[in-house]
Amino acid sequence: MATIFIVDDGQAIGEMLSLVLENKGFHTVPCMDGLRAVDVPHGQAGLDIA
Repeated sequence: MATIFIVDDGQAIGEMLSLVLENKGFHTVPCMDGLRAVDVPHGQAGLDIA
């Protein structure tokens, strides 16, 4: 399945999204800060970022 990059500054929301998506079979990569998210290099952890 696809890997989903979750960016949300609310920890509870990010954790809930990860839990729901992982229960559906997706792999998730959480990030708690939008500024850090833009620094994630393309291809890291198998992510396709556009």
